[in-house]
Amino acid sequence: MKEVLTSCTLDCPDTCSILAQVDGDRVAALRGNPDFEFTRGFLCRRSRGFLKRVFSPDRILHPLRREGSGWKQISWDEATDLASDRIGGAIKTHGPLSVFYYRDAGSIAGLKLVNDRLFNLLGGATFASGSLCGGAGIAGQTVDFGLRTSHDPNDLLNSNLIIIWGRNPAWTNVHLLPILRKAKARGATLVLVDPVETATARLVDFHLAPVPGTDGLLALGLAGCLIEAGHVDRGFLAHHTEGYSDFAELVRRYDLKVISERTGITEDKIRELASMYGRRKPAAILGGWGLQRRSNGANTYRVLDALGAITGNIGLSGGGGGHGMDETRWYDMRLQGCEHASARREIPRPMTGRGMLEAREPAIEVAVVSGANPVNQCPNTNRVREAFEKTPFVIVMDMFMTDTAAVADLVLPTTHFLQEQDVVASYWHNYLMPVNPAQGRLGEEKTDLETFAEIGKRLGVGDMLTGDPEHYLEAMLRPLEGEGLTLEAVVRGPVRPRGAVDVPFADRSFATPTGRFRFVVYVAEPAGGSEEYPFHLISSHPHERNHSQLTGESEERLPVVRIAEAAAERLGVGGGDKVNVETCHGSLDCIVELSAALRMDTVLIYEGWWDRLGGSVNRLTGDELSDMGENATFNDARCRIVKKGDSALFPQV
Repeated sequence: MKEVLTSCTLDCPDTCSILAQVDGDRVAALRGNPDFEFTRGFLCRRSRGFLKRVFSPDRILHPLRREGSGWKQISWDEATDLASDRIGGAIKTHGPLSVFYYRDAGSIAGLKLVNDRLFNLLGGATFASGSLCGGAGIAGQTVDFGLRTSHDPNDLLNSNLIIIWGRNPAWTNVHLLPILRKAKARGATLVLVDPVETATARLVDFHLAPVPGTDGLLALGLAGCLIEAGHVDRGFLAHHTEGYSDFAELVRRYDLKVISERTGITEDKIRELASMYGRRKPAAILGGWGLQRRSNGANTYRVLDALGAITGNIGLSGGGGGHGMDETRWYDMRLQGCEHASARREIPRPMTGRGMLEAREPAIEVAVVSGANPVNQCPNTNRVREAFEKTPFVIVMDMFMTDTAAVADLVLPTTHFLQEQDVVASYWHNYLMPVNPAQGRLGEEKTDLETFAEIGKRLGVGDMLTGDPEHYLEAMLRPLEGEGLTLEAVVRGPVRPRGAVDVPFADRSFATPTGRFRFVVYVAEPAGGSEEYPFHLISSHPHERNHSQLTGESEERLPVVRIAEAAAERLGVGGGDKVNVETCHGSLDCIVELSAALRMDTVLIYEGWWDRLGGSVNRLTGDELSDMGENATFNDARCRIVKKGDSALFPQV
């Protein structure tokens, strides 16, 4: 066998370096690159499904056009002619804003950014904005620091205390675990703050499980204890921050007893964690994605940032706080061609269904989707499906007949990253990674770039949109030419640009207008509950797959709802029972699984299972926006549980 060095392009912090073992013309196995410092020779559990996806009998390998209630295979010429006619016709009749382009992070490879270029060359479009994932944290930290960024992962080895807040690296950032174990062996104390006792809890020394959504209040309680105990870096506050006096006044307005009652964490535990954080400097806070998927998500992150600022842990090796970096930071984004667009309209991703249905002057006439499955992944699945079904023509580019592809009029087959040439950057570590093709085409599948280039030719912009990946990869990496970093160098293996930073803000200079860290001066209260919907619904990431990227299985089955054992006993349900989970947005049939990892007031349904195979949890979620960053508020959902066949609601817990 020969080996091809490539990299994973999934929406995951690790961005692994992969050795693909190729037997003849077929990838036979994958293993982690042992020579890359973060992959360390092993891959995550999800990687086991990559080859199943590539060679799945369910994979779409030819263009498909809807014909009645079924599908007809057509040629690529027919498909690109049809796509071009529909896009061009909508623009000619209704203007460019009548075309809606939805792209997301099904792949975070660099060339996916070029997809926007077609629509900008055509005069613009209605684009998807905001985030289903990290927009709130990004927006909040940008206010505080002027720039959202994070420490290099290896800087954790300099920490005396690491608080893992709303993050489950055991499942979603597995290559962080060796670093955490090494830090622990060197004497660091590990703390987990999460309403769910996740797999990560087995690694830590101390776990707090607050009421879901009260993370900001808990952080405010910690701040009060830090100030009261004198664990305050007066020099840092005086010379490098603004708004501290207002923040301190805010802290004084919240009684620790009230915070304890609201968060479900005892006053003693809050004081204990505050003492640990105040005394064991340098201390780091590793924020996650779940705690920002709320109406107060940005504000929550700002209070976490304030903890680092109070104690002088900002700009300090082994300190800091955050949840990632911008994976596009190395690229020349001008390749998207925004200067060619005369019009632009945006629909926030969390409001996709509502935004499409309410769009006027012009209405949405054509929707194009790539690298995404919005009918499954966006909140309020029922409304999103309705919006796509009412759109006159829908084009979806995908490997499988996903929930979104199933409501399309034209489905165009795409490649897997193992079949592509590209580069990818991480939002966790500081390397640029090569994506080298290891597997040939199995049918007529094309890369996104090839498809959009063909459509561009038919619409008269082919001279400004080539299907040659090297052309755009070289242009994309142009900002790194000054340090001698070339595409050729990246193709050979992971490269760390010289501009990479291990400890952000080490000079205590921030990218804010004043050059100082900015304190949050208010706290957004968590979303309220009701007696009608007593349970907090958490819809976190599954272990075995990335979002809705199933590994080729197509069997229908109901999703699982996990309930605390004690709560289930009070409700009179047992493992394996069939129940209906209901919110104000919809309902979902589920099978009960008992769990010792959950609070009495919390239930868990993992996101990503296809709606047409049994039901998406996003039937239950609302399409409201976070306080900043246009982020989805999945975890604000409150639910009730009705046993199938019962007419009455279960009693309250």
